[in-house]
Amino acid sequence: MRNSKSGIEGRRSFRQVAVAGLAIVAGLGQCGEVIAQWQPERNVEIVVPASAGGGLDQFARALQAAARDLRIVATSMNVVNKAGGGGLIALNYLNQHAADGQYLMVHTPTLLTNHILGKGSMNHRDVTPLAELYSEYVVIMVRANSPLKNAKDLTDALRTNPGSLSIGIATSVGNHNHTGIALPLRAAGVDVRSLKLVIFNSVGDSTTALLGGHIDVVPTPPANVLSLASAGTVRGIAVSAPQRIPEPYADVPTWKELGVDVVFTTTRNVAGPKGLAHDRVLFWEGVLEQIANSPDWKESLRKRFLNNTFKKSAELRKHLDEQYGELKQVLTELGLVKQN
Repeated sequence: MRNSKSGIEGRRSFRQVAVAGLAIVAGLGQCGEVIAQWQPERNVEIVVPASAGGGLDQFARALQAAARDLRIVATSMNVVNKAGGGGLIALNYLNQHAADGQYLMVHTPTLLTNHILGKGSMNHRDVTPLAELYSEYVVIMVRANSPLKNAKDLTDALRTNPGSLSIGIATSVGNHNHTGIALPLRAAGVDVRSLKLVIFNSVGDSTTALLGGHIDVVPTPPANVLSLASAGTVRGIAVSAPQRIPEPYADVPTWKELGVDVVFTTTRNVAGPKGLAHDRVLFWEGVLEQIANSPDWKESLRKRFLNNTFKKSAELRKHLDEQYGELKQVLTELGLVKQN
């Protein structure tokens, strides 16, 4: 009985320390009262709208590991993959737990583009934006033995016949991976409305198909295929960054170097279900800000060519509103938005 009591007291002590730390991060209200006192009371689920192995899955598991290592969430956290429907399966699952702070979801601007393209009835206004963690570029990858030696080979082939090469897109038409290749191809004179697109549930699935010779090209954030690029089984032929990024991509030219004036970034965000109360938002803002400011997280971003663009809930919501309008314009110009 003594050991059991000691264990309970230890858990309580840890929880009290975690709450106190997060209250400091969240700040103090008038007269110094703590304004962030809520905390999870049971296991937290991080919902991923993609299958295991892809970029969003890696993002979710990095958040899970960082929260554990920093000891800033007193309960357990696990990653739950809900792939399919361009993210709609995950969104529906998340909002089955409306107002419940024990559920989070990681997402990209696909949450916006699916709504713009009429593929779903929900967008960022149907969840609770919590934080933006980072932004990243898109690199165009081919197999190591691909006949496409460089981006000129790619644009030349697609200008002649836009459907001559198959392009693997994870996880939805119009998303950041699609836009990250369509914008520079359009600027290079390709009819991007006629591209041959193959949709996958994750970048892991699309790169597997690439290695198997089933598709020709995969646009993806560089971090998603870092191990494959380091091993030399895939190679980049163009990147949407303003300047070249380090090894194993140091030899990959930017689109601007190639005479195509396009720089493109996408973001990785965290949301809660709709109706999340202010104290829940404050708690998760505190957790995610501590993660974003931790030395290990910053070093991980540096190694994976990611930009620390941390934004809290209110700023992120405003940014998503602005981004929605920008993406709608871009997708309309690409011929993807149906005109009434």
